[in-house]
Amino acid sequence: MAAFRRILALRTPARRPGWFALLLCGAALLAGGLTWAHQAETGPGLQQDSIEYISVARNLLAGEGFTRFFGGTLKGRPPLYPLLLAGGSLGIFDPYKVAGPLNVAVSALIVIFVGRWLRRRLESDLLLAGGCLAAALSPLLLWMAYWALSETAFILLAMLSLICLDGYLDSRRRSLLAGAAALAALACLTRYLGVAVVAAGVMLLLLKRSAAPADRVKETAVYVFIAAAPAALWILRTYLITGTPIGARDDIYYSAADIWNELVGMLEHIDFLLTLGGSALAAWIAGGMITGGLMLATAAVVVGALIRAQQIKTGWAGRRSFAVFAGFALSYAVVLVIALMSGTTSSWGDPRYLVPLYLPLLIAALLVMDRALSYARSRAVANAGAGVPHRAVAEEYWRRGGVPLAAALLLTLAIAGQAVMTARSIALANRDYYRGYQHTRWTDSATLRYIREQSLTGVLFSEPAAAAYFHTDIDAGHRYLPCGIAELRQRLSAANDSDSGSDVYIVWFPDWGNPKCDAGVGEYDGDGLKAMPGLETVHEAADGIILRFNPN
Repeated sequence: MAAFRRILALRTPARRPGWFALLLCGAALLAGGLTWAHQAETGPGLQQDSIEYISVARNLLAGEGFTRFFGGTLKGRPPLYPLLLAGGSLGIFDPYKVAGPLNVAVSALIVIFVGRWLRRRLESDLLLAGGCLAAALSPLLLWMAYWALSETAFILLAMLSLICLDGYLDSRRRSLLAGAAALAALACLTRYLGVAVVAAGVMLLLLKRSAAPADRVKETAVYVFIAAAPAALWILRTYLITGTPIGARDDIYYSAADIWNELVGMLEHIDFLLTLGGSALAAWIAGGMITGGLMLATAAVVVGALIRAQQIKTGWAGRRSFAVFAGFALSYAVVLVIALMSGTTSSWGDPRYLVPLYLPLLIAALLVMDRALSYARSRAVANAGAGVPHRAVAEEYWRRGGVPLAAALLLTLAIAGQAVMTARSIALANRDYYRGYQHTRWTDSATLRYIREQSLTGVLFSEPAAAAYFHTDIDAGHRYLPCGIAELRQRLSAANDSDSGSDVYIVWFPDWGNPKCDAGVGEYDGDGLKAMPGLETVHEAADGIILRFNPN
């Protein structure tokens, strides 16, 4: 009978610190190890943003300030990530070599801090273990940590800021408020979407009932000043230098229907989801298990808790923590939609914008499930103490705890699905769509070998510019290939005029195409380039061609 009661969790056993330490260390090592394994053969993945970050870090080490590889100052992105790459290099390693270990360390730290916070907030050991594993095994976080991008560092800083804010709302310690604001400032200096962290903090501080209105306004003002001042100074600096606060703004408008369709499309374009079957259906199934399932579980449990709220005599201490993380998820979604509709952000097919929502939604779901399980357990204990038969106790426990138990089962299935997708993602990391510089596609490339051997200098137009940048002479100038033929001709002529006496080249990789361009908007291919007047073929191989611009 004692075993039966333990299965029903009729009592919460005293936690042993050693058990949790082993769990947390194991989960952190798992997260860091999986991140390392994901990029062990290919190196960190490179996107256009990656090259800009790495080139700025290189120029910082060279004493050239926040300048980019294709000229001009850094203006479309905050400065913290290239600073981390430059600082992590210690002036010895190339910043590209720092990106991988940095993401490994950050992935482990995310699990450590989130796990320690969950231990203080969750009563259920089962949910605590599930939360740590869900963070460590998340293919969303693993996929994001594969790239040499700033999102993984942003997720860590945002979560730490929210944890400090939750601690301040609980204890009223001013040091925690200052820490939350400072970490929010660092999040804003990593990604401009960090304004969502600040917005969530402002909302929670103003709505807090435990302080007088004047005190709330004062502490909110202090929070905003600390959190927003560094990013504001950086934006002012960018405006004074370039005449634009955060880079060029796309003159486009997206309707609500466009945003919904494109957000759904992000799930279908996540690389590791497509490996399950290469179809949108597989993406929907896997994405629904991880994200939609957790959201639906949270909604179901909240509804159940509200129905039974009249029977709950004491307040829910976790309500504040739930508000912190759910509030951030809401503010982040609102800020993202505003950025998309205003044209500030236009990378529609990139799912990386949704990854920061994973942990807040997971934590919110765990908090509500834990509260519902705790309430069901307390009712079952009360009935057992009143002499109710054990069968009736079990029926009562299931009736009152069925919804959260179903949600916990869904969490278990999601973790199992995550483990499968994570294993397959690592196994397939050597596929061509993974853009790591150490991939054999690049190390064995005949086109890039020719560039290195001939030491091409001048101006190189390439897509991706990563390949030309990492394999050519350090003095070569680099540009992205534009979309249309007419624009290409204009840029080639401008480069030839501005760099008089220097050669101007195009490096074309047929398997890559030109991902910056949408189909049907004047996109060209290798044959079209070879037939274009003013271009002469310098080298042609199976993996690419090199052409020189000769206007005469």
